[in-house]
Amino acid sequence: MNFVIYFISAFLLSFSVNAGLIFLFIKKKERNNQIKKWRRLGGVGIISAFFLGLFFNPELVFTKQISVLAFSTILILGFGILDDFYNFSWRKQIIFQIFLVALLILFDYNISHIATLDGINSVRFDWFVWNGIAWLSAGFILVWVLLMINAVGWSDGIDGLSGTIALFGALTLFVLSLTKVVNQPAMAILAVIFGGAILGFLVFNWPQGKIEAGTSGSYFLGFFLATTAIMAGTKIATIIVVLAIPVVDFFWVIGERFWEGRSIFIRDDNQRHLHYKLRKLGWSDRQIVLSYAGFILFALSSYLLMEERSAKIGVLGIELLLVVFFVYIITQKVSRR
Repeated sequence: MNFVIYFISAFLLSFSVNAGLIFLFIKKKERNNQIKKWRRLGGVGIISAFFLGLFFNPELVFTKQISVLAFSTILILGFGILDDFYNFSWRKQIIFQIFLVALLILFDYNISHIATLDGINSVRFDWFVWNGIAWLSAGFILVWVLLMINAVGWSDGIDGLSGTIALFGALTLFVLSLTKVVNQPAMAILAVIFGGAILGFLVFNWPQGKIEAGTSGSYFLGFFLATTAIMAGTKIATIIVVLAIPVVDFFWVIGERFWEGRSIFIRDDNQRHLHYKLRKLGWSDRQIVLSYAGFILFALSSYLLMEERSAKIGVLGIELLLVVFFVYIITQKVSRR
């Protein structure tokens, strides 16, 4: 497998497209005070590099699952660009996300079971089948994909953050795919192309960035991690290790909105997310991104070093508790200001 070549190719494609967007559009629009919407086109570079990397890969067999993943990236690109320029309502965004999940389910994405702590027994999701669809599996996939898309999307509030988190996800999927237990070379190819596309974008998105992921980019990052976690044999716990901070932050913000009687769907300007709160306490964007990266690296290393499934779940549980405690402390500090 020529993983290095695939990674470099995706990186150069993403780098070139993003550089072209900055030079041809963003700098010109900056002179005309129209920069805000055009800065959100970073997803174009990420998705085009990923799609072309898949399409021209000589070793990749396009199964149903990979084909619908590739097709969905194009849909996400189109919808995301339109949203960045026309600012769709939350209803249209949720409908589109549900449509993406429906495509996955129609093209053989399913979760038959999730192993319990002992690694021997499992919780089955394929026993309630009607009209050819395992509805418990479909419901789980719906919740999982929507959670990942929106958790990653909400972390895209400062430059470099969502891309850095997704890059760790790509690295994790790549390493796991090459282990003897998983042994999925196709998944490793997807991961390196995804990682290369992200890195080519991060060159221009690192604080202070010249371009942003936008709706198309943030949707794609979350969607890819959600779908490949299923394809890789339900590596949901592993992806949550990488996305622990965005996931906790997602539920924390929803809880705050609910507690205050505000809609959980309509955007507000209170900057409730953890990265905004850290900003208010004087952290720079670069410090925030590097702190997230350091915590993810520590948690992920601890998780992967454990051999027993119960130990891995224990690490995940401790990680989530630490994040909850940290978010609580930061929230209290901000509220006292």
